[in-house]
Amino acid sequence: MSVFAKGPSATTVDLAGIAEVMRGALYPWMNGHIKVFDPKRANATGYNPLTDEGGFPEAALVFDSGENGAIIQPIRSPTRAEVGSQPNAVLGIRFQVKRLPVEAGQSLRGGLRVQVVDGGNDDQLSRFTYALQETVDSSEAWGRIWDAVVVTGGR
Repeated sequence: MSVFAKGPSATTVDLAGIAEVMRGALYPWMNGHIKVFDPKRANATGYNPLTDEGGFPEAALVFDSGENGAIIQPIRSPTRAEVGSQPNAVLGIRFQVKRLPVEAGQSLRGGLRVQVVDGGNDDQLSRFTYALQETVDSSEAWGRIWDAVVVTGGR
């Protein structure tokens, strides 16, 4: 496949063609599984007074990458912060997922929570809850890129 399109000049670039080729190079690296939840759209589970179980709010699922549908990676060194007199590290995380149909990405925005179901080669990634911050991406994306933060403990 050529990266040049038929057009007015010999150097007209075929962006859609490049994106299609690059998706084939990016997707095999996706070995994680994430789910995105909206805590504002929580549904309460039924409460059973006999067993004293249930009745807790469960955040609404708005996106599921599926198995081998995400890359999870830190994007900068952690910054130190004190939260409630406890020293913590705030780390930027980037999630890359397969390209979505337009309607699937419409409900994604900052403030949502990301759960790592499977961290691929790093099972520690599933121990944290991530706060989604950015969901804006390129006009010709090979996949989707979302930035989040996670607060980890200690120094």
